[in-house]
Amino acid sequence: MEPEDVITSKRVLAAESVRRELEVLELKQQNTTLGAQVVAQELLIRDLSTQYEALGKSMVALELKLLDVTNRGGGDE
Repeated sequence: MEPEDVITSKRVLAAESVRRELEVLELKQQNTTLGAQVVAQELLIRDLSTQYEALGKSMVALELKLLDVTNRGGGDE
């Protein structure tokens, strides 16, 4: 193998190595972005669960008030 061929081969290998490192960095960035999206979705789910629970408590309170009003109305007749 000629010296120029060796230098060319080394350059090709170095370029390939750099390309692979860039791919790894890009994949790490994508992984970080996806991780952040997962955390955001989990927070949204928790918030919605809390709202759903509060809505359920409000419905129970309204039902109790309705029963109380119904019972009062029935006793006045």
